Amino acid sequence: MEIDTDVKVLAPIRNPANKKQSFDVLEVWGTIYKGQYRMHLIYAQLGGSCVLMGQEILEHASL
Repeated sequence: MEIDTDVKVLAPIRNPANKKQSFDVLEVWGTIYKGQYRMHLIYAQLGGSCVLMGQEILEHASL
């Protein structure tokens, strides 16, 4: 397993439970065996810490 060291900051997304709040999104790529995956890490910044709110992992594949 390998995770790329390049991290891309994406546009924030709205909190579906509270439209006044938003979550930050980071994108990283990784490989496991022969598969390549795109991962979005969705987190909230609260005071001096970050809380992981969700993740999205998609295989980069042509079907």
